[in-house]
Formats: sequence, C-alpha cells, structure tokens
Amino acid sequence: MYEASDFYKQAKTKFEEKHPDLMIEIKEYAAEGGSEEGKLEKYVQTTNTQLLSGKGADLIDLDVSGLQVGKYVNKNALVNLNEFMNNDKSFDSNHYYMNIFEHVKMNGGLYALPTRFFLDTLAGDSGGIKKAGVQIDDKDWTWSQFAKAGKLLNSKEGRYAMGNTPPEQMLGYLVADNYSTLVDTSKRKADFLSPFFTDLLKQVKTMYDDKVITAGTVNVGDAYFYPSLLISPEDYFTGPAQFFEQGKVYSKPHVNGQKSGVSFQGNKSIAMNANSKVKPEAWEFIKFLLSEDVQAQPRLQGFSVNKSVNEKILGELAAKGSAATYSGTEVPVSAEGIQALKQMIAGANIYITDDGKIQSIIAEEAKAYFSGQKSADDVAKLIQNRVTTYINE
Repeated sequence: MYEASDFYKQAKTKFEEKHPDLMIEIKEYAAEGGSEEGKLEKYVQTTNTQLLSGKGADLIDLDVSGLQVGKYVNKNALVNLNEFMNNDKSFDSNHYYMNIFEHVKMNGGLYALPTRFFLDTLAGDSGGIKKAGVQIDDKDWTWSQFAKAGKLLNSKEGRYAMGNTPPEQMLGYLVADNYSTLVDTSKRKADFLSPFFTDLLKQVKTMYDDKVITAGTVNVGDAYFYPSLLISPEDYFTGPAQFFEQGKVYSKPHVNGQKSGVSFQGNKSIAMNANSKVKPEAWEFIKFLLSEDVQAQPRLQGFSVNKSVNEKILGELAAKGSAATYSGTEVPVSAEGIQALKQMIAGANIYITDDGKIQSIIAEEAKAYFSGQKSADDVAKLIQNRVTTYINE
C-alpha cells in the first residue's frame, strides 16, 4: 500500500492476535524518501510493474489514482473474490451490502473489493424549490429533467441550479458516472467517438447557455443544488443543513438511456494477487477487514459494507434524535430520514470510476469545445486518441 492508515494498522494487530500462526507484513511506500509526488509515482509504477510481471504482494491497496486495475484484470493478475465468497461457508452474504460488491465488478468478477463506500449525491434547497412551485422527483430523474427544472427555477427566481462549476468539471461528473460506457481498460478500448459522448458535451454546454449552471462564483446557499459526497451516515442529515434552512439529499440524475439509481464511490478497496502463494490466508484477512471488529473502528470515513455497523450508527442517531454539524450545531434526525437513507444505501448501483489521468485529458480537450474553438466531433477525436494511447501504454 502507499500509506498505512490506522484502519490497516489496527486490523493487522487484531488479526495477528486472533491468528498467532500468521503475520501480516505491510509494505509502505510513503515511508520512503523523496517528494510526495515522486513517491506516489513510484508506488504506481512499482505496483503496475510487479503485478503485470507476476510478482508483488499478496494483497494490494487500490486507493491510489493511476493503478491500472483494468489491465490487471485483463492480464489475469488478480483473483476473482466472488469465488472465495461462494465457496466459503463461513461467509454470510446477508451480513453485507452485496449491491455494492455486485456493481464494482469488472468482466463479471469481483477483483477490487471496497471495504467502505461513499454516496455521491446532491444537497438541494427543498424549501426554495417548493416555494418556486417546481416539482422534482429524484427517484428516476435524468440530467435533461434537471436542466428543465433548473431553467424554470432560474426564470422564476434568477437563481442558478448549480454554481462554482466550470463546464469541463461538470462533464467530468457525467463521465465518472458513465465511465464503463466510455472506457474499458481491461479490453483497452475507449468509445469517445460515440454519439453518447458528443451528446454529453452538447448537453453540458446547453445547461450553461440556459443559465442552469454557471462557472461563476455563487455564495453558499444561493444555488439550488450542490454536489454532496456523503462520507458518513451523519452527513445525510448535516450536509444539506450547511447550505439551506430546509435542505434535502437528492439522488444524482442519470443520463438519458442509462440506468437510474444511487451513485457511490468505493473506498479502502483491496485486491488479491493471482500469484499469491497464501490465497486462503489472504482471504481470511480480507474477511477480517469486513468484520464488525474492524469496521466499527471510530472516525472511519465512509459507510461500512457491513450492515450491522451502519445499523448500529443509525440506531444511535435515531435514539439521540439529532446529528452535529462540524460547527457543533445539532440537526434533527427523523425516522423518515433514517428510512430514506437506508433505501438510498440499498439502492446504490452506479459505481463511480474516476481515473485522474483520463479525467485530466477530457478536461484539457473539452475546454476548446466549451469556448467555441472546436466542434464536439473534433474534441471527441482528440480525447479518443489520447485516452486510447494512455490505456494501451
């Protein structure tokens, strides 16, 4: 791993206490000398080289941008952990959010297992939207419906739906939600020449032309929506309260023709080396990382993939009846809110993939389209060529 967090350090200690015949050795690249950027680059290069040449550690922490998981899968360098789950009678899938595991699969297999996850949502001004007389149903809404509602809201109140967001950044959000439609790193293919991508470009541009979104500065609470990454159950209640008096968490819209649902990001993802000589023992450690004993550590970011850990936190919030913001303000926690959050977790099915290199290529080239210098087709060709080169390096 790049850097050993308390999550892994404590898990190592507890695991070795339970299994005195086994020892976990943590190889930590951040501890070596050099600049932060240089160390990160070295970690990525070393891990890529080792795995693709049949070497490397038994387990690999994947929470560093640049690790080419698709290539590892294509080269059969990682273990399909579904096989262990299915063959291990002690692994009870009812204890976990299997929808999370299901929707991070690549090529039908579970090669990168998230031990935690974030929910990617929008914080919205439900009071302001209701006052403007605009109806929004976020259970199955598209970006086209978002744009239509935003245009109507702007015409009535003069407020943008979203602000502080350059168009290339907005495009990046949509690409991340639809990454698997545009990029298949395991097969080394990109599909930016498709009408799907050029339509994304045009849709984003239209939202700026229609004053739905602006790249300009908008003060806190002056836009109707803000991107909101929920990194804890408490965030569901405290997040919107930081922007609005009557705030609400909304599911993100989806692109026309794509599936609806709830977007999420994996966190603390781990993979098993196909060339490991101790696969059964490595699986035991992965199972231990998923256990309540490890997942219940205090101050961990994200939602646990272990149901009982989240249920306990939600039960405590319900009993208290409030959650504290970073400033210490108490926000009410309702039974309806608890239920809505549970449904959102159970409905998480859109896995966000965010390859930093590919996103930077898209952002760099897309600026020429949004400024009117190049056509959508020309920009798509440039992105297609650069991304294809990158994923085939």
